[in-house]
Amino acid sequence: MRPLTEPGARPSRRTPRPRPPCRFVRRFHHRAVGDLTLACEGLDTAAEPGLARTVHTAEPGSAPAAGLCPLASWAAAREAVEPPRPPSARGGIRA
Repeated sequence: MRPLTEPGARPSRRTPRPRPPCRFVRRFHHRAVGDLTLACEGLDTAAEPGLARTVHTAEPGSAPAAGLCPLASWAAAREAVEPPRPPSARGGIRA
């Protein structure tokens, strides 16, 4: 196969193509702050094929945004006292 920099070169059919972002709404109930309705967007990571991130956001000034503020400050305070644990220690993805 010729490199893509050569004139007339075409991408291989096996070349992964980036997927468009996946957008959806997710509803949560948190025992401390109540109901949260968040806009979510799934994003592929270009540097790590097969790895995706999900970003949750709330409309500025909305009740869910107000509910996220205490959660963010609690998480920041916890990390200041206790450094984050590696994913395998908290039951996340293992290598």
